[in-house]
Amino acid sequence: MGFILKWITKHVSFLIIFAFLILFSGIIALGFTYVIYPTLVPSYGAGEPFHLTSYNNYTTQFPWYSKTRIHLTIKANDSIEIFIDGISVFNGSFYKTSIEPQNQTLIKLQSVTPVSGKFLAWQEPSWLMQITASCIFLLGLVATVSVSAIYIWSHSDTDK
Repeated sequence: MGFILKWITKHVSFLIIFAFLILFSGIIALGFTYVIYPTLVPSYGAGEPFHLTSYNNYTTQFPWYSKTRIHLTIKANDSIEIFIDGISVFNGSFYKTSIEPQNQTLIKLQSVTPVSGKFLAWQEPSWLMQITASCIFLLGLVATVSVSAIYIWSHSDTDK
């Protein structure tokens, strides 16, 4: 045990840097998991504008499929009719819905007048991604605190 403590105190600066790198990696992983990943919706990104005009017969469709739950918000500058899988679910200018994982859904927007709008989408991170990011962060935090405590302990003995 004494050999291990001597080795640790001898290489403590390297270990502190390594522990901070793990902690920083955990912070980056958590940031990606909760900030960036939700906006990486397959095929659409974080959203997409739509225009209902006479050119497209005042109609447009968006097919959806994802391995995680997707939350959608549809905003329009005028009233539109929203169909989900062929069933009329709403007539208005603002609508929120969720698409369950492993589910194929077709959203159709229809109007009788020209309408512009945008839908916003974000997906929930998987539980595996959340656990992995949290574990990396906690490992870095424990390593940083442990190595710092050893450093403080080893230098408090030499000061006496």
